[in-house]
Amino acid sequence: KEELEAQLKKDPTSLPFEKIIMCNIGNPPPLTVLAIGDSPEHDIAGAAGAGLDSVLLRTGILSGADEASLASRLPAGNRHVFSLAELRW
Repeated sequence: KEELEAQLKKDPTSLPFEKIIMCNIGNPPPLTVLAIGDSPEHDIAGAAGAGLDSVLLRTGILSGADEASLASRLPAGNRHVFSLAELRW
């Protein structure tokens, strides 16, 4: 774990998505994790590659984007991708 933490501080983008999850929250069953991000190509693709469902936030450069225009940018596969215009809690 210490090695992963050191690598995260040095260059977090060099680690696969699932290793970051392992370092931060252990090894949860994939069906109990929902990844949230605003980049189809990075956040959502990383989540799918780790076997996780995800939420695509349509904020920033994606604000105003419609579902149809984003569909081609989402990863193919059997993971669910939900889409939200905003997230508040």
